[in-house]
Amino acid sequence: MSVRTAPDALDPLASRTLVRRLPHLAVALDREAMRTRLQRLLLDGDGLVAEACARPRAELHGDHCGFQYPLRVRTPRGERRELLVIGDMHRTPGAAASAAAATAPRPARVLEELCMAVTTFPVVAALPTLVEATDPGRISAVLGSAVAGVDLVSLRRSGGAVLRYRLQGGGEVFGKVGYTLAEDVLAALGARTLAVAVPRLVARCTELDLVLISPVPGTRPDVRDPAGRDAAIRAGAIAAVALHRSGVGAGAAHHLEDELARAERALEVIDGDAAELVRRLVPAQERARDTAGRTRAQPAVLAHGDLTPSQLLVDGPQVGLVDLDGACQAEPAFDLGRFVAYLRVAAAKAGAAPTAELGAHLLEAYHTAGGPPVDERRVEAWATAALVQMAAHSWRELKAGRVRLACAVLEEPSGRA
Repeated sequence: MSVRTAPDALDPLASRTLVRRLPHLAVALDREAMRTRLQRLLLDGDGLVAEACARPRAELHGDHCGFQYPLRVRTPRGERRELLVIGDMHRTPGAAASAAAATAPRPARVLEELCMAVTTFPVVAALPTLVEATDPGRISAVLGSAVAGVDLVSLRRSGGAVLRYRLQGGGEVFGKVGYTLAEDVLAALGARTLAVAVPRLVARCTELDLVLISPVPGTRPDVRDPAGRDAAIRAGAIAAVALHRSGVGAGAAHHLEDELARAERALEVIDGDAAELVRRLVPAQERARDTAGRTRAQPAVLAHGDLTPSQLLVDGPQVGLVDLDGACQAEPAFDLGRFVAYLRVAAAKAGAAPTAELGAHLLEAYHTAGGPPVDERRVEAWATAALVQMAAHSWRELKAGRVRLACAVLEEPSGRA
């Protein structure tokens, strides 16, 4: 596949306005450069050695940019462990120093040459309760069961952490800090017999902005090969039908027009720095809006709200579904369109042509699993809105490769609403 836009037009680091605002972005993305700087700032004097830095994760927020640096550290006793460093780059050293001083529960350090405030997990400025939420003793009191250890599962760039609590005697519970959990949806699903497994609400601690949920067994399908994509399509269809046929009426209404408005806002955020990319995405957005005006929405059902292959867990014949934080009332095409959008990008990344066959296979599996007839044009319109958002969000995450993949999928016939 080819993208007609010149490569530099899709690369955030080629944006003159962005680099003028944050001139040290390239250094901040250099693993070795950051390993040595973080060693000097955080580890020298403690006997710890940063042996390697994995690929940083980034997200732009106007005049500052957040980073995550996964370090592999060797202790004085020769033991190795993982250390996650959180960075927040600003326009000036003074702004970084102010941000560092305001970090709770303890101030951050400052890399002055990069205008970056730096902390180590679990100190995260956007999640001030995370330190307590990672204290086994504190969570043991919340659960009423002894916690043997705490693992970080994921840390959302824009705020929100998922933790795994290992219980003494076996078993585990997952915790979400900084998330708005659809408790009414989970309660309603828990009262029904479903063809899929979903988490159960275990406890809530408002003081820590923490919800605790039960684990769901299984592993995520590997969508890098055709067999894995087929498995994901089957599991995704079963999960979608289970929700859409559940009869649960909880959750706010969400329409295609709302999703298109989200996509437009995502474009507005980057327009000042990525005008050429926005110009490439606008035609797809307009096609989706035209489709929305020419077609009729189906009756709303319970929708996952972020149904992608990464939300599925497969355990033999059993399908599990996680991360229902965005559950809402929407037409079935919402879940199906979002799912196929992410599947097409995964296929493109693996070197396969993201053709319309993936969407057709998903709809066939959905109908086989008991789903109602769906207007394929609506599915494509929802998929287009998802791909436009993906391209814009990937640009803010400094992921030029993913931006190119999303654009390439949109330019293929299968990506046209």
